[in-house]
Amino acid sequence: MRRGLVAAFREIDATCDAIEALKKKKYDFTVYMPTPRHEIEHAVEPPTTRLRDDVREGVRFMIHHPVLRRLAVLLGVVNFFYFAAESLLVLFTAQRLHSGRFVYTLLFIAAATGTVVSRWLVTAMVRRVGFVRTISVSFWTWAVTMVGLSCTTSPAAAIGLFFALGIGNGLWTALANTVRQQLTPNRLLGRMNAAYRTVAWGVVPFGAAFGGLSAQLFGIRAPFIVAGVAHVVVACFALRLLRPVRGAGFD
Repeated sequence: MRRGLVAAFREIDATCDAIEALKKKKYDFTVYMPTPRHEIEHAVEPPTTRLRDDVREGVRFMIHHPVLRRLAVLLGVVNFFYFAAESLLVLFTAQRLHSGRFVYTLLFIAAATGTVVSRWLVTAMVRRVGFVRTISVSFWTWAVTMVGLSCTTSPAAAIGLFFALGIGNGLWTALANTVRQQLTPNRLLGRMNAAYRTVAWGVVPFGAAFGGLSAQLFGIRAPFIVAGVAHVVVACFALRLLRPVRGAGFD
């Protein structure tokens, strides 16, 4: 440690000597000084609209656009029932899978791995079966996952189901984001996404509360069974529910 400090100070001292020598030969130096924070802040133009108006504009655009409205509602329904079950995953792992933190961690690793793998599948699937049908595949992977979790007590099976869940997440994310970005003007992207996510993710705490109540009344399997039924219903009617997406030219 001491040797390193000595060497560092020697380098600094040598650098200072070199600068002094160059100054004596009348070389000019330009010293870079970062722009002060207050100057950067004052250089930004003040907002021309109010936050409340921006929020209203984003909500209005999403509500009046049939494709964006349909995607937001679909994801809101799916998230409500999924998080009704997922919020109890710790108890599910302990009581149904008879496992601990290792298996619980592997469930999320499997889901993340499935999402990564989906990046190599999405393009080929869109070319083979079409844009809308690929989105419907994501609904079916979620349905299979929730039905399987409601039935299984095997940690290995649960890990495999979460891998399928991750594939569905990846397919949906890639395609739904593509639709939203292509249908929304650049000026409204941030406002639309804020409104979309408020609807799609704002239901999560309500779903978790529903899951906790149903588990308390009917047992730990209940929210998984309800989520499985809900996901199967959505998957069965996916092509019909996604007609606005097809009508917008995505197929």
